[in-house]
Amino acid sequence: MSSQTPEGRHKQKLREQCRVRRTQIQSALGALWGPQERDLFFDFLGQLLPGFSGSVCSYFAMGSEPSIMPRDPTEQWFFPVVVGSEIHWFPWDPSQDLPQPGPRGCREMAAQCTIPPVGGVCFVPSLAIDQEGFRLGYGGGYYDRFLQRSDVRSSFLAVACTHDDLLFEALPREPHDQPVDVVVTFRTVRPLIGRDQMLSKLGKAN
Repeated sequence: MSSQTPEGRHKQKLREQCRVRRTQIQSALGALWGPQERDLFFDFLGQLLPGFSGSVCSYFAMGSEPSIMPRDPTEQWFFPVVVGSEIHWFPWDPSQDLPQPGPRGCREMAAQCTIPPVGGVCFVPSLAIDQEGFRLGYGGGYYDRFLQRSDVRSSFLAVACTHDDLLFEALPREPHDQPVDVVVTFRTVRPLIGRDQMLSKLGKAN
């Protein structure tokens, strides 16, 4: 969002620093960067809610982002496309070719392919995350607008994957910023809301 505020300018400086550190992390971890966090999360989810069958929304990793993709080639997940200023979703599975990068540099399908998923899990990209679940994103605000919708906030478990080196005590925060519910690092899963809240978002209130 705006880089004219002190918080916005601080965020921009942090983005540059975090991109450098994340590239170093990706070089060190190689193919484990992403699948390790994915597997940790789904092991956690399996204990929280055995037999989970809701939607999974993720993103096509670009650059040094951790790649969070389906484990099973028959699984169909949902991936984003930007329509105007909003995120929509389309179904994709590993049997399909990867879509080409769109005008924003992200891989995305044509808007007419979008299908809105029912509630479930949403993996949210980030450069860094703080102890309260607030992300340092890329400045477009697309995921913040998606997460602030009441229907999304009540029915999606927002998950961000990062590395311990990109966990901050506190990040600069602006009014539009939305926190995630679960942070996954290379070694741990850190729920930031209670068990009953997580089950409620997954449609399985205790």
